Amino acid sequence: MPAETLTSQSYVICSVSRALWGLVTPNLRSVAVGWTDTDICLYAYFDGPISEENVADMAEAGAYVAADFADFQVNEDCIRLDAPDRIALHRPKEECVLVYARKEPR
Repeated sequence: MPAETLTSQSYVICSVSRALWGLVTPNLRSVAVGWTDTDICLYAYFDGPISEENVADMAEAGAYVAADFADFQVNEDCIRLDAPDRIALHRPKEECVLVYARKEPR
């Protein structure tokens, strides 16, 4: 992996991690981030119904990330995926990395 890619990946992961401070709710199972040359997308997986507050929280996190990456389009995707369903991070058109995961029962 080229050094520039590793550095960019580190910046994206750190930005999303910081953006989530104070916005993690009990029903948030995990957050992954995916990106291309022009876009960054936060994938927030929720257990149970997704409230308007959950959507607003992820939009706020997206705004923090957008402030760090002015040249990128930042989007948030709130996905209901009830436990114990497995979270799949495979996104064929972008790199995707898990940034947050709650502890779940085995």
